[in-house]
Amino acid sequence: MTGLWKTWMDIWVWAMLAAAVVFLLAATTATQAPALLFYDLIHWPIDGNTGFTQATRPTAAILGAVFLGWMLSVRLLIGLANSGPTPAATRIWRGLTGIIAAWYVLDSGASITTGIPVNALSNTVILIGYLIPVLASGVLAGKGAGGAA
Repeated sequence: MTGLWKTWMDIWVWAMLAAAVVFLLAATTATQAPALLFYDLIHWPIDGNTGFTQATRPTAAILGAVFLGWMLSVRLLIGLANSGPTPAATRIWRGLTGIIAAWYVLDSGASITTGIPVNALSNTVILIGYLIPVLASGVLAGKGAGGAA
């Protein structure tokens, strides 16, 4: 993956890392504001009814740490996959895409089941943001670093 699509993917990963930090910051009341905004958004409409409680705080913070670790791993895998158009790079892209698709189905299904379908909508934006450069660059077809910009 090169050019525009590599830049797009770099921005996507950094945005996901920033989102992870938002959840991690929910660990304390002093830094919870961004997480409260997210919770208010997914519990639409925006009305201050966030669904966020003291009992939610540990789960949100732990989610942030797990999400941060996952995105650092994704960043590493993307770096390895962008090393050149090799069979190994293609396997990394295909595997990573499968992992992200599995996350999407499971997380969105859980969101809908638990009554917060707006989170499934935000997941769709995340998935599309990932798929656009992956599909447009041709890395799943083995074009690797030689994919179209």
